[in-house]
Amino acid sequence: MAYSYIRYTGNGTQTDFTFAFPYFSTANISVTVNGVAAPFTWVNSSTVKITTAPALGAVIFIQRTTPKDITPVNFVDGSVLLEADLDTLALFSLYAAQESIDEANKAIKLNSSGNWEAQGNRINNVADPVSDQDVATKKWSETGMTAQLSIATNQATAAGASATAAAGSAAASSASATSSAASASTATTKAAEASSSAGAAATSATNAAGSATTATNKAAEAATSATTATTKASEAASSATTASTAAGSANTSATAAAGSATAAANSASGAAASATTATTKASEASSSATSAASSASTATGAASTATTKASEASSSATAAAGSATSASTSAGTATAQATTATTKASEAATSATNSAASAVSAASSAASAAALLDNFDDRYLGPKASAPTLDNDGNSLLVGALYFDTTTGKMRVYTASGWLDASSASVATLAVFNYTATAGQTSFSGVDIASQTLTYTVGSLFVTLNGIDLKQGADYTATTGSSIVLASGAVAGDELRVYAFGSFLVSDTYTRAQADAAFQPVNSNLTAYGATGVGMRNRIINGCMRVWQRSTSTTSFGYSCVDRFNLSGAGTMTASKSSAPDSPSGNYSLVTTFGASGTYVNILQAIENQNVYSLRGKTICVSYYVKVNSGSYAGTQSVTLLYSNSSDSLNTSTGVQTPVTYNTVTPNTSWQKVYATYLVPSDAVGLTIQLSMSATQGSGVALAYSDVQLELGSVATPFEYRPYGTELVLCQRYYQKSFPIATAPVQNSGMYTLKWTQVTSGYGTRIFIPFIVSMRAAPTITGFNGGNTNNLVRNIPAATDITNIGFEEVSSASFCVIEYGGSGDGGGEPVGWNWTATAEL
Repeated sequence: MAYSYIRYTGNGTQTDFTFAFPYFSTANISVTVNGVAAPFTWVNSSTVKITTAPALGAVIFIQRTTPKDITPVNFVDGSVLLEADLDTLALFSLYAAQESIDEANKAIKLNSSGNWEAQGNRINNVADPVSDQDVATKKWSETGMTAQLSIATNQATAAGASATAAAGSAAASSASATSSAASASTATTKAAEASSSAGAAATSATNAAGSATTATNKAAEAATSATTATTKASEAASSATTASTAAGSANTSATAAAGSATAAANSASGAAASATTATTKASEASSSATSAASSASTATGAASTATTKASEASSSATAAAGSATSASTSAGTATAQATTATTKASEAATSATNSAASAVSAASSAASAAALLDNFDDRYLGPKASAPTLDNDGNSLLVGALYFDTTTGKMRVYTASGWLDASSASVATLAVFNYTATAGQTSFSGVDIASQTLTYTVGSLFVTLNGIDLKQGADYTATTGSSIVLASGAVAGDELRVYAFGSFLVSDTYTRAQADAAFQPVNSNLTAYGATGVGMRNRIINGCMRVWQRSTSTTSFGYSCVDRFNLSGAGTMTASKSSAPDSPSGNYSLVTTFGASGTYVNILQAIENQNVYSLRGKTICVSYYVKVNSGSYAGTQSVTLLYSNSSDSLNTSTGVQTPVTYNTVTPNTSWQKVYATYLVPSDAVGLTIQLSMSATQGSGVALAYSDVQLELGSVATPFEYRPYGTELVLCQRYYQKSFPIATAPVQNSGMYTLKWTQVTSGYGTRIFIPFIVSMRAAPTITGFNGGNTNNLVRNIPAATDITNIGFEEVSSASFCVIEYGGSGDGGGEPVGWNWTATAEL
């Protein structure tokens, strides 16, 4: 759970966003949409309205950032320690700690699994990786993936080229097989020619039947040739068969060649009868057979080459397939790496953003801590071997500064008289030193048996020897602050003990009377606090200048604008309410602007006797703030207290009280505090405070007043805050009206805040009106006509005034308005009226 921020996701229509964390000021709250500051207004103290509805999915971030360059409370010497100030300082520390915790929680950190956790956010602004284990950005990964894809594409291209080459090899093999088939076909043709020659030989043999010897010899030769032809034909058949096995497409041609060879052998056998011609033809047949054998051999080689190329093509195809698979795997790996890199880049970017924010917060916290440390460093100077003359920054020493004297082992405090021992800051206010004497020893100094170095304040010690008190001057002397000298030498083994008392300094203290006046008594009975006003210590009503029932601007003196204050003076002026809360306590101010030279204005408030009696015989403090808004102010501003022993009326005064203490100021453009303390006479019935100026002013000078306070005691404490509703009710004890609070009472206003209907013409009506709060006394009632410039009741539809009206039974609780009937009256017609009631002192 975050302490100081909240995150929303936009839906495209929502503009109001609520948060629950507290804050000191609305200026401490910021709103961003997708990291960009968004204009907004306040709906209430915990809801903001963004001017333009954030888009669907937009990230809305509402955050409190408490200023850490200065603390909200600055304690000074002699100031009163208030619970409100301590609470404010505690809240400041709490808010700063919460914001630091939130910033730390938004940063990347180790989770329970030992991994860095970016909490689902992107990481921006990450440098390119260098080592193998560095996080990669989206851009770097995409660049790397492109290179991997390029390599894979090149490998795939190479594989395609290999496949193309394999296809070419296969085509070449096919061409070789075709060539072998053609050679086999040629062999077949030659065999056919041999068959034809054998036929011709048979014819010739028939014609040569008469040549027996020659024929026989030739026949033998023909037989030999035929045998050779048969052998060659058989070899041709064998070659053709081999060619058929090596190249399937040449099988049929080889078989045909074998058949043709066999036919040639048969023809040769039949030609045995032909001697000469058969021999010749047989020789031709032998040549043809040899040619056929050579073609078959060529076909066999071509088939073998085709087989080899086919094998190479298969290997190339296999290699191409492997390369393609490898390329696909590489592409898949590159894609996965790119996805991972994108994710890591997003995480790194978010981490960087959070780290930057943490760095800013840390820098702010460091600056605040440095300021606090410097403040502390100016007051506690740390351990020193001797008294310093400047603080640790080289500046003049502050009264109340401390340092620890490492030479004497004492804490020392700086006063107007210089450095003094501050024994109260040590563990004890008494230091004890023990020495064991040697024979005849008279002087004792330096470290004792406990390794403590003897030091003392002259005149603030006593000395014993073996438990017996020694007398200063008679038995010993101690004048150096670091040694004791006995009048007579000690015996070996004697124990000398020195009791040294440190000095004790208390500065800026209250007397008992001042403390009793400034602080509340300890008593569990709340009625005991009646005299001091716990929770209501300010006896001035509307000192915050927040209630203005009569008007927020006037040129008249008297009770004419801000509630409970009477303006007294001469000349021309305008009194008005400040446009916004601007006082040191965050209240409005009364601004008096002088219209002509020689003008002066004093501001007074009379205090009712019921609120004076408990102040009799006691010290009170009156204070207020003043500043110049424009012009050049002449003279000074002070406060005056008038008292009366007979009446609490504003204009009744027995005399002017003499202040016990006071602070008169010459106003300037910054708020300054004016105060004075008085002893209230024991017979006081009424008190009046007057915010006084010492001289008349020139035209255009404008003064602002606020935070007016009268309290029991001699200290002007911070202005007491009271809720607006409480302040309004206190004012209404002296002045009430029927108009709305923000509307100034005027005649002919066009509004009727009190209406009733006449029942019968000519007959009167009696209206009972209770007051909101019981008034100080029976008030003066003033009527206001909503439709005319007089104080009469108005017949609204007839637009006429009813002249016969009056008031009766006027008391501090209520009054009656009576309309007697008569002129202007009309039965069944609505009438209306407005009123004010004044019971001022």
